[in-house]
Amino acid sequence: MILLEPEAWYEAATAIKPSDFSLDSHRRIFLRMGELLEAGRNLDELILQGELRKYGELDSIGGAAYLSSLTEGLPRRARVFEHVKRVKRVSQQRRLATACESSAILACSESPESVIDNLESSIEEILTGEQDDASLENSLIRTLDHFHQERAFSVPPGLSYGLGNLDEFTGGLRAGEVTVVGARSGVGKTSLACQTVAANCRRGVSTLLFSLEMTKEQIQRRLLSIVSGVCYRHLLNPWESSKDEAARVSEAVPQMIEWPLRIYDAEDLTLARMLALGKIGIRRHKARLIVVDYAQEVDAPGKDERAKVMLTCRKLTRLVKQENCSLLLLSQLVKMSRENYGKPPIVSDLIESGKLENVAHCVILLHRGWDEDRRRIAEDAELIIPKQRRGETGVLKARFDRSTATFAEIETTNSRWGGE
Repeated sequence: MILLEPEAWYEAATAIKPSDFSLDSHRRIFLRMGELLEAGRNLDELILQGELRKYGELDSIGGAAYLSSLTEGLPRRARVFEHVKRVKRVSQQRRLATACESSAILACSESPESVIDNLESSIEEILTGEQDDASLENSLIRTLDHFHQERAFSVPPGLSYGLGNLDEFTGGLRAGEVTVVGARSGVGKTSLACQTVAANCRRGVSTLLFSLEMTKEQIQRRLLSIVSGVCYRHLLNPWESSKDEAARVSEAVPQMIEWPLRIYDAEDLTLARMLALGKIGIRRHKARLIVVDYAQEVDAPGKDERAKVMLTCRKLTRLVKQENCSLLLLSQLVKMSRENYGKPPIVSDLIESGKLENVAHCVILLHRGWDEDRRRIAEDAELIIPKQRRGETGVLKARFDRSTATFAEIETTNSRWGGE
C-alpha cells in the first residue's frame, strides 16, 4: 500500500511502529520506507530494493520478487486506517500473550506482588502506549460541554476538604486529579485527611483510605471524635471521658457504619496491593476518593527512597486518571531545626519534591509555628497553596482545634494571594 502511495506511511506511522509487525521482513521493510521518506527521498519499489540491498537485507526479506508481491491485493487507500487497526490489534494480542507467558514463568520464583506489578505495567503499556488523540475538534467539544456543565453548579464541583474557604479557593478535589498535602510531623496532615474523609463520607462519597502510619482503630477514633464532637484525647484515653461523652461516641457509631468507607492498614500493604485494592474499590464499590497517608511509607520497588516515591506517584497518578477519581496524597516535609520551625514551608521542602510537585494538580502545605509560651506547636495555622493548575496560588488562614484534631477556617481579609 505504501509502495503505491508513499504518503500513507505518515498515517500508518502515527499508530504503528516496526515492532508491531509479526514478520521480521515486514519490520525491516517498514523501517527502511520510513527512513527514506523522513530523509526527504522518493519512495518506490526500485528505490526500496536498493535501500534494502545497501543494508544487506534484500535476500533476508525474500528478495525482489517478494517485494513486488506485496502490492498485490492490497486494500484501497481509503482503507489504510482499517488495515493499520488490524495490524495494531494483532500486535497487542501478541504482546499480551508474551507478557502473560513471562508472568507465568516469574510466578514460580518471584513474589506475587512483583509479578502482578510487572504484568500490570506491561498491560498498561500495551493498551495505552501509543495512542494519537491529538485531534482538536473532539477534545474541544468535550471541553465546551464540561464548561457549560460546570456553569450550572452553585457550589465548587470538586469533593470537599471539610473546609469551606479551601473548597471555594481550589474548587475542591477534582476527578482525575492529584492533590498533595505536605506538612512537618505533628502539624496535622493526617488530621486534614480525616477531616476530608469525614466530609465526603457524610455526603455518600465512596472513599478508600490507605493508612501506612496509623492503624485502622486509630483512624476510626479520630473519625469518631469528628462525628461525635467528643475530645480526641478522650477517645485515646477513654477513662478520662464522661458518661455523656461515652454516650455521644456510641451514638456516632450507627452513623459511621453507613459510611461508604474502606480503611486499609495492613503491614504488607505494598504498592501493587494498593493498586489492586484501588481498582476493586473503584469498580466494585464506586469509589471516587482515594487517600494515601503517606507517600514515603508506601512499600514500592526501588533501589532507594527517591525511586520508590517516583514509582508510587506515577502508578497512583495513572490509576486516578484512568479511573476518573480523586487522589489526596500526603507527604512528609524535610526535617527542620527548632530554630527554623516557625519558617513557612515551600515546595522544595517536600521530600522528593520534584516528582510530587510534577504529578500534583494542587499542592497544599500546612504550617503551624511554634508557641514558645506553651512549648508546643501553635494552634494558628496557614494553608499555603504554592501550586494550583486551576487557579491562583495563595495562603489561607485557619485554626487547629486540638479537641477534635481538625482545622477550622478563619474569616480574614489579610490572606496573601498571588498569580501562578
